[in-house]
Amino acid sequence: MSAANSPKVGNIWVKCQPHLDEINQNASSFKAEISNSLEPFESLHGSGHLRLHENKIQFCKGTQNIVFLQLNDKITYQMIIDDETRQCFIQFNKYPKQSYVQIEYDNKDIIDEYLKQYIFKLDFYNYYTLQKPISQDQNVQITQVIRKSDGSTYISRNYQKNKVNIAKEKKQFFNEVKMLRTLNHKLIIQGIDYFESDNTYKIVVQNFEGKKLSDKLRVTKSLTLQEVCVIIEQICQALKYLHSNNIIVRNLNLESIQFKYNNSYNLLITCTRDFQRIGDEIIPFDSDPNGFQAPEVAFANNQKDITTKCDIYSCGSIFYRLVAGKTYQQSLTSQVEYLNQKSNFFSEEFKTVPIQ
Repeated sequence: MSAANSPKVGNIWVKCQPHLDEINQNASSFKAEISNSLEPFESLHGSGHLRLHENKIQFCKGTQNIVFLQLNDKITYQMIIDDETRQCFIQFNKYPKQSYVQIEYDNKDIIDEYLKQYIFKLDFYNYYTLQKPISQDQNVQITQVIRKSDGSTYISRNYQKNKVNIAKEKKQFFNEVKMLRTLNHKLIIQGIDYFESDNTYKIVVQNFEGKKLSDKLRVTKSLTLQEVCVIIEQICQALKYLHSNNIIVRNLNLESIQFKYNNSYNLLITCTRDFQRIGDEIIPFDSDPNGFQAPEVAFANNQKDITTKCDIYSCGSIFYRLVAGKTYQQSLTSQVEYLNQKSNFFSEEFKTVPIQ
């Protein structure tokens, strides 16, 4: 029986072929039971195992499949935990249906970590306390939050659903979520948790206390060669990681580089909403009026032209700004000028730049 025509079991679970293929035999497996309700919890299939493989959960008994759940953006979840009795349930939601899965208490963190890589959680205020607003624009509100379990500080990016559902914003938002879930590097801002409510999405990312590079340059009129080298070396390390994963930044500029701490040059690349996997459909992004985008990006008509070399151009433009005090392309206003202008390394700006 095909999945499309299968009867629904446990509200949102679907019956599947009984044969357990080799891939799922080797997938992570956890003891579990499924019910349509929490109180009372009445097991539909008895005791079995959840097998987790990519964005699919299968409930199995021995070597036989019983039902499966495909994880997508229409499904959300929350963890229902009683620390005193060491009971743990997962509530899966696919409006207006729900299903409950009882799992072993000691496996809750592993399964939670797996689920949040594919679907949104519902219970933000069970995990975090709002601390203070940091900034807000027309698309996103940035708030500092405290994780209740250990008192750690994080940043929450809060998006209004009615704005995210606009075509351009929707593509940017889900692209950002995808990138944060995929990437893992010390110089790329890290996604921690992903929540959904009736009106908002909340993306929790690692905390930072320092300024943006653009703000630092407004306060610090000039940087030493050593400081410039530290910044550029980190940018190059981040680009090396991204490019090795076929991802380009496209919009690398002074606003997208954030220092982790006020008195440190350790930085983060934060413009994850503009990241693009090479070969994928172009995700909309905002143009940079300050001359850091490569011509192929600023005037993109063909996605094949947007490659890793565009990020190298942006990195070079940032280097020029750090050593010369202004962007080389500030006075250029048209594509023709932009493409025809030749760099003059004997200009006044470069006379003060070290030979390196």
